[in-house]
Amino acid sequence: MSLLRTRRRSLPLLAAAVVGTTAVLLPLAAGHADPTSTANPGDAGRLMLVLDSSGSMSDPASGGTTKIEAAKSALHEVVDGLPADAEVGMRVYGAKVFSRSDAGACTDSQRVVDLGSDNRADLDSAIDAYTPYGETPIGYALQQADADLGGEGPRSIVLVSDGEPTCPPDPCQVARQINKDGGNVRIDVVGLDVDGKAEAALRCIADKGNGTYYDADSADDLSAALETLATRAVRPYQPSGEPVTGSADPTSAPTLAPGSYVDQIGGIETTTGTLHYKVERSIPGSSITVAATILTPYYVGRKHRQDEWDRIDLALSTTDGEACDTADPADVRSMDATALTVTVDAGDCPDADELVARVTRTGGADFTTPLELVVAEEPPVLDATTLPEGVSGAVAWKAPPKGPDAGSVTGGSSFAESTPISPGTYRGTIVPGEVQSFDVEVGWGQQLAATMTIPDPSGPLAAELSQQGSPFGLAVYSPYRADAVAVSDGAPPHSSTIYPTGGGQVGAVTAPVTYRNREVVGDPLRAAATAGGYTIVLSLADSRARTSYEVPFVLRVGVTGDVVAAPEYDLAAAEPSESPSSESASSSPTEEPATDGPAATAESDAEDSDVPVGLLVIGGALLVVVGVGGWLVNRRIRGS
Repeated sequence: MSLLRTRRRSLPLLAAAVVGTTAVLLPLAAGHADPTSTANPGDAGRLMLVLDSSGSMSDPASGGTTKIEAAKSALHEVVDGLPADAEVGMRVYGAKVFSRSDAGACTDSQRVVDLGSDNRADLDSAIDAYTPYGETPIGYALQQADADLGGEGPRSIVLVSDGEPTCPPDPCQVARQINKDGGNVRIDVVGLDVDGKAEAALRCIADKGNGTYYDADSADDLSAALETLATRAVRPYQPSGEPVTGSADPTSAPTLAPGSYVDQIGGIETTTGTLHYKVERSIPGSSITVAATILTPYYVGRKHRQDEWDRIDLALSTTDGEACDTADPADVRSMDATALTVTVDAGDCPDADELVARVTRTGGADFTTPLELVVAEEPPVLDATTLPEGVSGAVAWKAPPKGPDAGSVTGGSSFAESTPISPGTYRGTIVPGEVQSFDVEVGWGQQLAATMTIPDPSGPLAAELSQQGSPFGLAVYSPYRADAVAVSDGAPPHSSTIYPTGGGQVGAVTAPVTYRNREVVGDPLRAAATAGGYTIVLSLADSRARTSYEVPFVLRVGVTGDVVAAPEYDLAAAEPSESPSSESASSSPTEEPATDGPAATAESDAEDSDVPVGLLVIGGALLVVVGVGGWLVNRRIRGS
């Protein structure tokens, strides 16, 4: 475990295990957000289903059924698979007034089920009562659905329609208006057996509503699309951390102690494209790391163009302008990466008491997106020369052993909700636009390797992959939220790879974890400089998908190498002015030391190493929650 000093509320759940007279704070489990955090990534999103009840829904659909029958069957499946805590409501339009010439035809929309989490029976009853009848006032229905959802938190509308709007207002302009001020409402659209003008109108709604458009030509297509969109809507990514507002002027920048923070950053055409923050050093000679992350435009939900680019730069300096470190990666396309993450440290400014972090978003369009920051501080070690030397050059590829077959698994919807796993073989499925994250403990002296294998597809799936070209990605991030995928000899490609005609494999390996990796050249090698929770992220970014499809995968994870003693830290330098152990002990006065799991393992490792038991051990498994409201799970929750 690395010794990190950070604010308790910004870390994963912690246990206060009393050792001697000192409380030792240890992570209970990687991937679980601190419930005291200002933004709770575990909160379910709110979803309004908006359903077309116009007369044309009685027309035949492909597959030998009517459109309304296909919609009812699909909607019942969706309701059955919703998480218990998901807030969902239902609104219909065109259900009461028969003709446009009749009064009230263009305001014919009713909320048939109020937004709530204990209303599944009501939803099923409303679906059974759902019948074709009148006109198509889509714009008015969207306005009312937006009002139904309220004005706070992540909110989604899933619109199902089989035709073009027949009433004002223009629904495309309504979607634009709902989100014109950066509103957090996503409008996804399923077009049921439509083409021509109707399809163009529905696609415009999804585009202006920062959502996805799916074609559905049959009951099966509709079921797959609704499953994807509804599940993503009720399990959204929420940025996690203490709210902070960066400044355009470094002299007025807010001061950040170690912890996790969330802000908003603009694009190249905005006035908020560069933000400044001050970072305090509280331990003489400590190592300070700052990470900043946004998602690529595809995962933000903007435009879904496969060639859209974005970029974020990060610089750390002293208050008088002396450069400490910079990170300026190349521009990244949406199809090539899930997240844009940069990490810097203050290694070249070891004596500065206060530093300035400058974050610049130099890509993207004129829209803002949440920015997540993490600040970590680690005390100096007593004698770094006694520790193993850092790695240099390419890392030898060590394919993860097949290991035990752990069965099916579903990754978390964000870094804060990552699924903890052990080395082994796992099976799951992934759909377009989905990100799944997993946490794996890696000790000092160990290294992590992982592969994601997509089997050769057949049937309809083969046609989807052949037509679309599907970039599957596998990434690995360190406890400091740095890209930890090392250049390796003989490994599968470690970046996103396009499979235009069949299956394949992506893989990644880290360098062996050693403290002195921070001294070497190469960011991925330097990333493997602390033990703790490493996060594996799987993604499927298919911006051209017209339908939803599900791809099976096999995730193989290996952690190799013997665990070695942790570095011995300079406790005198790390002695705080106020004892954090007192606060921790008083907050959990009766809690017993853990007897198993990551906390117990970490405590055992500390006892077997040269680290005194009086250390305040915080956050070897420090998780940095990354990205923006757009990391949304696109699938029904499956048991692991």
